[in-house]
Amino acid sequence: MNPSVLAVHIMIGVLGGSGLILNTVVLYFLCQTQLTSKLTTTLMRSQSVADGYSSLIIILYQILGPQIHTGSDPIDRLLCWFWSHDQLFWFGVSLSVHNIVCISFDRLIAVVRPIQYRLHQTYLLVVCYVYLIGIVLFLFVPNFLLRDYHNGTCWYGIPQENTAKSRFLVLHSYFWFTLAYLLPALFVVLCHAMIIRYLRRSQAEVASETPGQGGSINVKRIVTVTAGMAANLLLFHACECVRYSLAAMNVIRYAAGSPEQQAGILLITISFCINPCLLLYTKASLFVTIRDCICLGIPRVWGRSKTVLRQRQGLPLQ
Repeated sequence: MNPSVLAVHIMIGVLGGSGLILNTVVLYFLCQTQLTSKLTTTLMRSQSVADGYSSLIIILYQILGPQIHTGSDPIDRLLCWFWSHDQLFWFGVSLSVHNIVCISFDRLIAVVRPIQYRLHQTYLLVVCYVYLIGIVLFLFVPNFLLRDYHNGTCWYGIPQENTAKSRFLVLHSYFWFTLAYLLPALFVVLCHAMIIRYLRRSQAEVASETPGQGGSINVKRIVTVTAGMAANLLLFHACECVRYSLAAMNVIRYAAGSPEQQAGILLITISFCINPCLLLYTKASLFVTIRDCICLGIPRVWGRSKTVLRQRQGLPLQ
């Protein structure tokens, strides 16, 4: 294997492991904590699950490879459709992106329409998950058409012949660029811009002669999270989405597993490490809880390990 390709694979594996650990930790504390609403808590848990799943899958792809051959034709055919060329990874990517869309929508409704938000928690939860299931299936299912198993070989790519299938896949590549990249990023920015505008207007209306700093800090926090989420989507997802769309237009050649394609996967994997950090920064109470547990837990574990070690060595306890 080319040293540069090997280095990219190692970096993807390391970042995937980091993303898996971070999202597992955040998910654990989210399961122990009830945030401001059931919808917020559920969506944040879903985000950790989606990013953790994607991180785990990308680790498995680095270990097992983009294709698995068992020698059994029926099993190899199924693996071609469901495993080959990062198929399961893209399911997690689309789920992660649109869960961020739902989180942004949740924050917008909670700020702009707080009474209706509290009264219709279950309804909003159903709407968000119906949207998630629908949009992810719409983006993910056509990916099966990119794979074809023939004579023991798994082929990947848009057919060059001018057929209904090839025209549909070209159209789907435009949908992928628009619905999995461009519109989600714009929606996240728009939602948080509306939140910031609403909060600033509310602060101006209720400001007293000696205003405090709490509201200003809250707005700064939202601005930071907005910039982080927008940059996360616009920067780290851009490479693969643009390359896939250009390949559909026959401008470039898209080769799954190539160094260029793996570099795009690497950038997306970075976003799975950033997302849990942004979620923690969004909810200060959750960040404080995790920080306190770590700060208090590490000394306790260290103290217990020292005690056990001294007991094994027969030394007096201090």
